[in-house]
Amino acid sequence: IRLYDQAAGKSVNLRTVHGYEYTDTASRYFRIEVKQAAGKTLTVGGVSTQQANGGQMAISYTLSADAAVDVQVRNISGRLIRSIPCGECSAGINLATWDLRNASGAMVPSGMYLCTITCRTEDGTQVSAISTARVSR
Repeated sequence: IRLYDQAAGKSVNLRTVHGYEYTDTASRYFRIEVKQAAGKTLTVGGVSTQQANGGQMAISYTLSADAAVDVQVRNISGRLIRSIPCGECSAGINLATWDLRNASGAMVPSGMYLCTITCRTEDGTQVSAISTARVSR
């Protein structure tokens, strides 16, 4: 579902944007288009985490379509510990690696962490999945 602002030549994906603002006081014409997706619907699944002997966490996930991917690691109370930009990833099984360090480079303590995988397609569709990761020292 897309909203087109014909005067400004802009469009927004209404599945991922909750509003649209403009400052012009002149009359505006908008068009809303609803189309069936040309390709597969974006989904992320099969998320699993595994701590390796080398002091890293392997975060595995499966994409149904190509997408830009970011992984955020949070402590159990929800505070952001580390962001891991993965860039453009292909449909299928993908792997992100966390070095078990926070954003400052310090080793994180043992405990439970939350990994959020956020995926975005070129048309603005966004999906996320969350998994837990147990760090043992």
